[in-house]
Amino acid sequence: MSLLGRKMQEDLKLRGLSKKTQSAYLREVRKLKEFYQKSPDLITEQELRKYLLYYSQELNVSESLFTQAICGIKFFYTTTMDRKWKTFQIVRPKKRKRLPIILNKEEIKKILDATIIPNLKHRCILTVIYSGGLRIGEACRLKIRDIDSKSMVMKITQGKGNKDRYTILANRALMLLRQYYRSYRPEDWLFPGEPSSKHISERSVELIFKKACEKSGIKKDVTH
Repeated sequence: MSLLGRKMQEDLKLRGLSKKTQSAYLREVRKLKEFYQKSPDLITEQELRKYLLYYSQELNVSESLFTQAICGIKFFYTTTMDRKWKTFQIVRPKKRKRLPIILNKEEIKKILDATIIPNLKHRCILTVIYSGGLRIGEACRLKIRDIDSKSMVMKITQGKGNKDRYTILANRALMLLRQYYRSYRPEDWLFPGEPSSKHISERSVELIFKKACEKSGIKKDVTH
């Protein structure tokens, strides 16, 4: 990897982006480099405009892939290279909105009940997610110090928009967390992974959720 590539990778890590996002952003910059056959720091704004036009119109890619390309390339030029190009103010693809599929209380109970046996940790993770309205990544990154049982809140660090916030800690979730803590004794991350110095992965939680849905007979294509 070039010096610029390593610098961008460091910037991505400092921003706290997931490994999957880091790889995607780096890949988009490599595509740009290969297109012009020169280092991306030598590419002009006009050349970038032509590339994005080619990318969006001639390649006929999906909106999500085009958005990924813009985000990766924009991160490189605005953050790593500190170039405030006007092109990035213009190129803002529309995102398709879709209605989420919502689970009712009975369905949520079925999913949580399906995780009672054999794993208390799995049930606790899903309970925290649903009771606090958390995203999977937010739940994975919870630390023990983020749980404030006196104020009955959870601190969500670097949540949506890279902003910290607090969310309600439901009494049911607190009771389960106490039971979980007595059994597992986590030291730093509330839900440690393998090794315990790292938090549980989002992929692991997605699989937990999927298995619980299958076991409980929920067949909806649920967003989580």
